[in-house]
Amino acid sequence: MRSKGLMGVLIPLILVLSMLGVAYSAWRESVTITASVSTGEVDVAFTGAFTNDDGVVDDSTKDPDDDGTDPGKDKDVASSSASCDGKTGSVTISNAYPCYETTAWFELTNTGTIPVKVEKVEISLDGTTWTEISPCTIYYIDIETGNIDDTLDPGDDLSIHVTPSDLLGTQIDDGDSLQLDLTIHVEQDASENGSYTVYIRITVVQWNEY
Repeated sequence: MRSKGLMGVLIPLILVLSMLGVAYSAWRESVTITASVSTGEVDVAFTGAFTNDDGVVDDSTKDPDDDGTDPGKDKDVASSSASCDGKTGSVTISNAYPCYETTAWFELTNTGTIPVKVEKVEISLDGTTWTEISPCTIYYIDIETGNIDDTLDPGDDLSIHVTPSDLLGTQIDDGDSLQLDLTIHVEQDASENGSYTVYIRITVVQWNEY
């Protein structure tokens, strides 16, 4: 009788341990996804430049009368030239006088792999401090005081404006180019034998962040 009672206790206990053994012996396997991301490049460069007073008809639609005489004048007194070297473009004006005006064209090319949009245009007199300007607005510059604004004041030496008017927000796809121009006018208060330097900076941003 005692042995039967003991078996009555052991059998349920053995069954419970067997069920626990099944629970702890489940097999598992995992699979893995690997995400590889290769990023592109935002990069632009100046790839061409010319003016309407460098003595050469570079583009018959832009400088058809570039025969050596000053633009809008009948004498060959001053001259201008433009050049570019990747990230830097420059305009050089020689022997200028009050009321002399010249226009330089620059080709801006998307040399990266991602479309970009022109985000802003800035001007500087020292290459360090920058002032944002609006395309198609004339800005007057007093080199001595460093003042730059859109009002002609006594003492202003130069005036400039950048076009086209819709430059901001213009998209340049990879491999494509746009042409912008910079017009420089020598004001009445410019100094004789003066030497003036003005910097223009163009900033682009990836097209979906404009």
